[in-house]
Amino acid sequence: MRRLVLAFLLTATPVLAETFTIERIDVNAAHVKPAIVRAETRVAAGRSYTTEQLDQAIYRVRRLPFVVDATYSLEPGSSPDGRVLRINVIDQPMFNYNLGVEGIAVRGGYATSTAGLGLRFFPGPAGVIDLSSGGDSFSTGGGSASGHFGDIAARYTAYGLFGTSAYAGIGVSTRYEAKERLVSPTVLIGIPLTQTQTVRATYLRNGTQDENNDVLAAQWLYETTDDPYFGRKGLAVAAGPQWSKLNYHEVYNPGSRFEFVIDDHSKSRGIVANAAKFWPVAGHSALWVRGSETMLKYTGFNNGKRKLDEDIRYGDVLLGLAHNFDGGRASEDAFHRFRVELGAGYHQDRSSTRLFTSDRSGAEAFLGLAYRSRYGVIHLGVSYVENP
Repeated sequence: MRRLVLAFLLTATPVLAETFTIERIDVNAAHVKPAIVRAETRVAAGRSYTTEQLDQAIYRVRRLPFVVDATYSLEPGSSPDGRVLRINVIDQPMFNYNLGVEGIAVRGGYATSTAGLGLRFFPGPAGVIDLSSGGDSFSTGGGSASGHFGDIAARYTAYGLFGTSAYAGIGVSTRYEAKERLVSPTVLIGIPLTQTQTVRATYLRNGTQDENNDVLAAQWLYETTDDPYFGRKGLAVAAGPQWSKLNYHEVYNPGSRFEFVIDDHSKSRGIVANAAKFWPVAGHSALWVRGSETMLKYTGFNNGKRKLDEDIRYGDVLLGLAHNFDGGRASEDAFHRFRVELGAGYHQDRSSTRLFTSDRSGAEAFLGLAYRSRYGVIHLGVSYVENP
C-alpha cells in the first residue's frame, strides 16, 4: 500500500520547469543595434527564466519588422545555474521591400494590393529611421480602382523607452504626384504588458487636400507564434476599436454645362479583430485556423445631404494546412523561405442600410503563397467564394 501511495504522489507531483539565471545578453547582428534586441526580449540580466520564456523572448525579436530571423543559445556562466544568453539575428539590409496581393473571386470580385520600397538606418543606440515609397490599391471586377502607389514617407521609431520595452514612432508622408499635396502625420505607440501581450495605438492620414483619410486605431495583441509569416505553432490575436474620417471633393467636367461637384464627408467607427492558431504536424507543415471580423458603421454627408447610415460586416473563418520550404535558412547571404497554404471555410461580406442589403457571403476556398528573402516579403492570396 505504501508503495502505491508513493507512486501516486510521485505521479501527481507537477514537474517544475528548469530555470536559468541570465547573467548577460550578447547580441550578434549586422545592422540592428543590440539595445533594440535586448529591449524587445523583455529579459533582464540577473533574473531567472524557463526555456519557454526564452523561446517567447526570441519570438518577440522575430516579429520586429527589420528582423528576418533570430535564434538563441545558452552558454555556461559563472555559476552552476548561470547562463549567457547569446542571440543571433539575421536582419534586413538597408534596402527592403514588401508586396502583397489579395484577390477574391465572388460576384463583383475585388482585389487589394500593397507595395513598398524602403531604406532603413539605425541612428543612436535604439533608434530606427525608415524612408519609404509605395502605397495600396483596391480594385473591383468592374474595373474601378482606388488608392495610390505614389506615397513617400519618413518615420523615426525609438525602442526601449524609459528603460522598458515600450516603443514609439512619428513620421510624415505625402503623395508626390498630387497637384494638391498634403503633408500627413503618422504616430505609433506600443506598450508591452507581458512577454506575450502588447497594447498598441496608431494614427495615420493619407491622400491629398481634395481626398484624404484619417484612421485612428487601438489594439490589444496576444502573440505566441514562433514566426510572423511562417508560423508552425502558437496563437496570434489582434483586436480593438477603429475610427476613420474620409473627405472627398471633386469637380467633374469643369467649365462645361455638364459640370457637377461631389463633396463627400464620411465617418466610420467599429471593431476590427483577427486571430490565428497554428499546430505543428509532420516535417515543416502546420495545421492552422484563422478568423477575422470587421464591423463598421458609416455615417456622413454628400453635397450637404445626410447619407443613409450603413453597417458593414466583413471577415472569414478558415481551416487549412501550410507547408514551409526552408531554402538557405542557415545562410545569411542566401536566406530564402517559401510557404504554401490551402484552406477552406466561410467568407462574410455584408452591407446594409434601412433601404437595401447587399450580401456576398458564402463558402470559401483559399490558396496562399509567401516568399521571404533577407530584403522583404512577397505574399499572394486568392479566394473563391460560392455566393448564390
